[in-house]
Amino acid sequence: MTTDIELICTPGYASSVRHVDRWARAAVFARYGLTEPRRYDPDGAVVDHLVPLELGGSNDFTNLWPQSEHATGLDAATKDRLENRLHALVCAGELPIAEAQHEIAADWIAAYRRYVGQ
Repeated sequence: MTTDIELICTPGYASSVRHVDRWARAAVFARYGLTEPRRYDPDGAVVDHLVPLELGGSNDFTNLWPQSEHATGLDAATKDRLENRLHALVCAGELPIAEAQHEIAADWIAAYRRYVGQ
């Protein structure tokens, strides 16, 4: 993980380092005993970064996990809102990067309630 605030707060940083190839995605699903879903599977999941790139996370296998795209209130889009909020707080100097990384990795649902709301 990086703690370089200037780097992660540079517009476009996360997209410039985002690279999880299909082999890594398949390995992540296999690690959790899942088969990789088809693109439009109604029960589909995506490979997500536990600590997001925009908060200094990496593409390392240990930072990847399958997350539902359709679990009501616990889906990837919900976690994305938290990631964006924490990124804004970190880049505004209102939240230490280490604290943001810990909060999202330890219990992202509790962090969502704390920083975004119900």
